[in-house]
Amino acid sequence: MLFLLGGLLTLVAAASSGGNGSGPDQYGIVELTDSPVADYAGGIPGYQATKPLHGPKLDLASADVVKYEAYLGTRHASYQAWLRSNAPWAQVVREYSLTFNGFAVVVRGNSLNSLANGPGVKAVEESWLYTPSMDVSVPLIRA
Repeated sequence: MLFLLGGLLTLVAAASSGGNGSGPDQYGIVELTDSPVADYAGGIPGYQATKPLHGPKLDLASADVVKYEAYLGTRHASYQAWLRSNAPWAQVVREYSLTFNGFAVVVRGNSLNSLANGPGVKAVEESWLYTPSMDVSVPLIRA
């Protein structure tokens, strides 16, 4: 999860600003209800579990993983179509499906709350950009 958030923060820092709405750009994370590939334990007819058993690694080339990833792709496309029709001021910055199922988004001058009304949304959270304060850590590590 930290890797995911680190990647998102990098994208947020690199993304352009200058909103189309009346307020500043706001970044968020949209989590979808379907399990990510690495955590899918089964339950959808026609789709075998892709979650690795204790110990083995996830085989990204296996037929079950490829098939479930394609299923998530159709779910992502459905949400993005809804986004284009209902929230054209929102833009997907990045898609995730392997360890997290959802999107990093930017809304230009609008609220993130309305993105929760899309199909298959579990949660919408604001993304925060954190910067380290190196002047505070020196006494902490006794350097």
